[in-house]
Amino acid sequence: MVRSVNPLTGAHDGASVISLSATSSSRRAPVHARAATLSSPHIRGDALHIHMRTFAASHLEAWWSHIRAQPDYVADVVVPMAITFSIYYGFGLLFLALDHSELSWWHRRKCQQKARPIPWVNVRKITLFVTAQLFTVYPLTLWLGAQLVRARLDFSAELPDLHTVLSSFAAFALCTEAYFYHCHFLLHHPSIYSLVHKVHHEYTAPIALECLYFHPIESVLQLGTVAAGPLLLRSHVVLLYAWTVIALFNVSLHHCGHEVPLDEAPRLGSMAHQHDYHHKACRANYGVIGLFDWLYGTRGGYDEWHEKWERERMVAAAAADGGKAQAEEKKGAGSGSPLSVATAWDGLERSTAVRRR
Repeated sequence: MVRSVNPLTGAHDGASVISLSATSSSRRAPVHARAATLSSPHIRGDALHIHMRTFAASHLEAWWSHIRAQPDYVADVVVPMAITFSIYYGFGLLFLALDHSELSWWHRRKCQQKARPIPWVNVRKITLFVTAQLFTVYPLTLWLGAQLVRARLDFSAELPDLHTVLSSFAAFALCTEAYFYHCHFLLHHPSIYSLVHKVHHEYTAPIALECLYFHPIESVLQLGTVAAGPLLLRSHVVLLYAWTVIALFNVSLHHCGHEVPLDEAPRLGSMAHQHDYHHKACRANYGVIGLFDWLYGTRGGYDEWHEKWERERMVAAAAADGGKAQAEEKKGAGSGSPLSVATAWDGLERSTAVRRR
């Protein structure tokens, strides 16, 4: 019989006397328990998730440390412009390729089905016009406004935590909606529209590459759409970079001319379709989300337009699927192919469902 010893402190426990065998078994039990716990899929999944978050955070911190070590103009101008170039051309050319593809699911979601495509010569004109400003107006404005940005934003080495990121993005979305709606509405005032904003409305059925097709004055004003939230909240500059990525992706998406799944504001509808209708009607849907259009009553017949579009799209899709199904049925009639009959039945069933509506 021996006294037990605390394995962490080395102190003797005078209150209890245990055998060597009991001590050995009590020390082995936690090991087996830990092994069983670590073998749980839930625990392994959490550990992997934490590892991935740590991995991403460490690389982001290393990147930010590298940027902070550079001259100020890198963080003030080079990084924002690199983001802008990448998102504008990356998604603009992607959506352009989809427009000229033969993917039926993409063309069925076109907002203005009867609109003719923008000719290639005009696509070239749009791209060159925007590119010229990306090399002049935008970097010059960022350089001139750098002192204001540095006075308002946090450039410290410590990056914000996840809770701060998520809450900031929610606040940024509201600031973007408020700024863009009111600025956009003013640009449609008769005394200003023909001088500035008319450039952006040159084409009533927009494409993604047209998202930054602005008069130079409006190009400067629209920087506030992205920067208003971070500047107001005095956020970390890395959050401004992240919000720039999100904002540029969305502005490309909202000019692509197609209603895309998951791009919907609750109870307000597709944001891409709302803005496409704005280009068509010109005097409605001035916001991004549609919140202020709903509050101020400036949706301008959009809801009726969208209901009609949805009905026509469903009928066209059912007719196309029904035609394919009948072709498959005829093709498989001689061989009695179960797959062909099943495909035909599926198409006819969907056609019947649409007609019942």
